[in-house]
Amino acid sequence: AFSMAANAIFQATKKTHYPLLATTIQRYGHMYYHFVVETLPKLVLLKEAGLPEGTKILMWGEPYEQKFLDILGIPKEAVVKYDPLKVYTADVLYFPTPTPRITPARESLEMTREVFLGAEEVLPEAERDLIIYCTRRDASTRSVANEAELLERIAAEFPNEKVVVYDNIDDVSALVDLFKRAKVIIGPHGAGLSHMLFAAPGTHILEFQFMRDPPMMFWHLAAALNQDYWLLPVPNAWWMQKEMEIPTEEVVDILSTMLQGETSSESC
Repeated sequence: AFSMAANAIFQATKKTHYPLLATTIQRYGHMYYHFVVETLPKLVLLKEAGLPEGTKILMWGEPYEQKFLDILGIPKEAVVKYDPLKVYTADVLYFPTPTPRITPARESLEMTREVFLGAEEVLPEAERDLIIYCTRRDASTRSVANEAELLERIAAEFPNEKVVVYDNIDDVSALVDLFKRAKVIIGPHGAGLSHMLFAAPGTHILEFQFMRDPPMMFWHLAAALNQDYWLLPVPNAWWMQKEMEIPTEEVVDILSTMLQGETSSESC
């Protein structure tokens, strides 16, 4: 009875058929972090596999996707926007190796870096001279309530450092070029930190992390990329909290330790 009912549902569901179809769809793939570090590696695999002409690629269809696809040479016409109310069928289905959610493999990340960073993957240390602060001031959750005060304090304490506030950059090449120059990347847990994918090994990462059920994807990402990860816990904060108050003194202390390590031959 169950199989008959399931078959009836399948028959009643809208279906779309393609001769050649590749899929990148996985849970949470519509969210920016998951796209950058989980879906991009699958797209690189598909690109390097040399898909036959006319192959369609099933994607979530978020507005930021195409600017990355342009770098990969995948035209807009090749993309099919995923509809969860449809069933997709194909004569030939291309299914790239799945990316584990939150814990992408080092090999897949390095492969993606090679494609987006090019032959000169890592800049000389002297050219990695930026402290990049990833703001969430216009986001609906996890913005830093005392951000203006925090940034003023960082500028005052480290007058010789170049501090850049990252909000959004539409041009992917400019985005990659910015994070290639990072010496330190700071910010609250959020999509902006995803761009540490394009930063050099050894880059210092400071995440302001909520402590109610904290996901540790940026710790994993830093470990996979051989970056120096620091966590500043925010007690009683959670994922959907509108604002977080960040202890300015602790940020300054951590930054001081990071930057002192730049000129010291000793490790702690």
